[in-house]
Amino acid sequence: MVLFDRRRSKLWVAGGSATETEPTLQPWELDPQRAEWVVRPSFSALPPADPESLERTFSPDTPPRYPIDIDMAAPLPGEVRLVELSSDDPNLVLRVTDTRGRELAADERVTSDHRVVLLGQGGESYLARVEAGPGYSPDRTVQFTYREDVAELIWAGELDGLWDVTGLEVLGSHVYVGHGTCVSAVDVTDPSQPVVVGTVSTGGLVQEITRCGPRHLCVAQTFGAHSLQVIDVSDPAHPVVTGGLFLPGLCRSVSAQDSMAYLACGVRGLHLVNVLDPTAPFGVDTWRVPGIAIDVKVDRGLLAVGLFGKRVKVFRLGTASGPVLVASAHTTWRPVQLYLDGRRLHVAEVGPMAGTLCLAGIRCGFGDRVEVLELDEPAQSLFVLGEYTGPWARLPFARGLQDLMLAPRPTGLRVYRAETAP
Repeated sequence: MVLFDRRRSKLWVAGGSATETEPTLQPWELDPQRAEWVVRPSFSALPPADPESLERTFSPDTPPRYPIDIDMAAPLPGEVRLVELSSDDPNLVLRVTDTRGRELAADERVTSDHRVVLLGQGGESYLARVEAGPGYSPDRTVQFTYREDVAELIWAGELDGLWDVTGLEVLGSHVYVGHGTCVSAVDVTDPSQPVVVGTVSTGGLVQEITRCGPRHLCVAQTFGAHSLQVIDVSDPAHPVVTGGLFLPGLCRSVSAQDSMAYLACGVRGLHLVNVLDPTAPFGVDTWRVPGIAIDVKVDRGLLAVGLFGKRVKVFRLGTASGPVLVASAHTTWRPVQLYLDGRRLHVAEVGPMAGTLCLAGIRCGFGDRVEVLELDEPAQSLFVLGEYTGPWARLPFARGLQDLMLAPRPTGLRVYRAETAP
């Protein structure tokens, strides 16, 4: 079967086995930039119009996968989708990934009802995956139902009292908040009353935190003995710094992919650090960029950099000659935070006063307005899709945990619950 997706300019070739009850596809996507075919994960055929009415049988040999396609006309900052799984076995796991297999959200709880919330970008595709958890037994037949629908975010609660919040990350069943010189673990089991359960000092001003392993966080910080700190959060009540590394420059941002952490460190450019051993991170390379590197994000082979001189640049990774510039654009204000998902680049920008604090390495924050750019790699351009402000300006920098969306605020976090129409 050959399919051409005119909306996304993608050519798909699918083949594999099929039956009347469980057709499956093994797709290949043509990547015109690299002139090669990219194998995508196989997935089950689309569920019927009313997926709740269909009960399916789970098989660990062919775990079902369901595509989630976001319409190109989805509003900014994105379309909230709620993915739900109900089964008679609490040992299944629900995951959502991008088309390259990078995990975006997961519900690994031992429960019969799993939920995952996703902020989908217009024109992008994602995959929902139902998998066997650690306690799954193949000796019994497991029935399940799957549902995915557009959702609305409803205020559920908030946490106050954390000084100068600069970042959020979700790992396991907790949300981690970077604030001041600390990282705190927060329990949101009761969304109306989030509770801090553990805190660790990093020894510097925390600028950003990100996942860099199954149970580790990487922290970019300024004015500390180490520019990068690695934290073990195996026990959320007692997070522990396991390793650190000093790097030249004011390191205001960190993004991780596989075992590599990328840090934006001002006039000293981008530092690449191997964090495979969380007790001994070590520098691998330094990439110079023309300007003051404020923020960096890595996604699906692309690296985006925000420069203080009102500019953003996007590079293609994985080439023999190193990163290759594919597009750049001017921004209206100074970029301080980036959110990269596929071809969409959300750029949070600030005015002169906040820009001065960011340049000094004190605090960059989450911006006063967000400009959205779309990457056209063949044309080597970034064009403006629009902008937004107001209550949803921090949504791209929020994190999902089951059916909750957790957004940063200056002195804590705000909790929203995703709900679908009845």
